[in-house]
Amino acid sequence: MTSRIATLTLAFALAVPALGLAANYDEGVSGDLSGDRLNPTSISLGSFTNFISGTTVQGDIDYFTVTLPQLSGIPLPILSISLTQFTSTDDLAFLAVQEGSQFTEPPTGTDTTKLLGYEHIGLPLNVNILPTMGSQPGTIGFTQLAGPVYTFWLQQTGPQPVAYTLDIYVTPEPSPLALFAAGLVAWRVGRRFARVRAE
Repeated sequence: MTSRIATLTLAFALAVPALGLAANYDEGVSGDLSGDRLNPTSISLGSFTNFISGTTVQGDIDYFTVTLPQLSGIPLPILSISLTQFTSTDDLAFLAVQEGSQFTEPPTGTDTTKLLGYEHIGLPLNVNILPTMGSQPGTIGFTQLAGPVYTFWLQQTGPQPVAYTLDIYVTPEPSPLALFAAGLVAWRVGRRFARVRAE
């Protein structure tokens, strides 16, 4: 049984290659996210879940740039963005995204035609907001954020502070060859296991 588990673990490792560790940026630990759209805080994302936690209130805008992990030189796409925490007496904040390492649009007089997308965020939690961000009228729009670099603008325009945690989820998509190899290993393990049980 132990060898079967080891073989299945190897099959999974072949199908989903190891990438960098997930990012966990918390303003309470790592310092305040930048308020300068031309010099945002830089965060390198890893595979799977990446948590970004902070607070925002009127006059305190959070700007951060994310760099997507790469597999064989190809950036891996962001599959979802969701709020896992949102604490405020005001039920909405604002999140927008542009491609590149700076946010070119100012917070007032913003030209939405230069935004990839945006969304008003709040409750409910754990809902993927990526599809609605990419389909807002008057924006460039997107179906996928496949990088390699994006800058986000997050703010609360009201006087009530907001504490938030974003989950930016990146999953490596295994190559067809890796999937075939993993399937072959699993098939051989299954046959061997069936033979041992028959004896």
